Amino acid sequence: MTPPEFPRHDDAWMRERLRPPVGRPRVVIDTDAANEIDDQFAIAWALQSTDRLELLGLYAAPFSFAHRRADHPQAPVDAAPFNPPAVGMERSHAEILKVCDLLSTPASALARQRVWRGSAGYLPAPGVPLHSEAVDHLIATARAGGSEAPLYVLALGCVTNIASALLLAPDLVDRIVVVWTSGYPSHAPHVN
Repeated sequence: MTPPEFPRHDDAWMRERLRPPVGRPRVVIDTDAANEIDDQFAIAWALQSTDRLELLGLYAAPFSFAHRRADHPQAPVDAAPFNPPAVGMERSHAEILKVCDLLSTPASALARQRVWRGSAGYLPAPGVPLHSEAVDHLIATARAGGSEAPLYVLALGCVTNIASALLLAPDLVDRIVVVWTSGYPSHAPHVN
């Protein structure tokens, strides 16, 4: 597969694009919400901050620690951290809905209608995207806003959904700003 051609910009454009947003930015949250507790707090804060941001979607991201299964032979086969990425994504989808339901606010009821399933796995190879509801929604939402006011994509897990959207629609480079909170310990087997 031929890699897509992404738009190129100079440093001045990049600095301007990365300035803190003014007003009420449009955002989507891409999250592996069933993986760690910080994601639930981020979702709850966003749902209670409608005066500060316009939340347009919540995307379930895949997650798995199957590569660590050998370190925990006594754990049940279906133990949450060791599930395949597709199960992690489904658990994250359910967790996002649970947070919306627990808040029980008008904003959370509206957000519940904007929860999308993400990729069922990780990119199978460089340049090979995975289709999902979240990817389709991200592309449509970013394009609907034009390129002047970017869509902020708040990534709280692996960025498979975002990478897939960019591979399918390279023009999103002009339309989104990705804010990714992620970190891996130096002893992790796949820190790249």
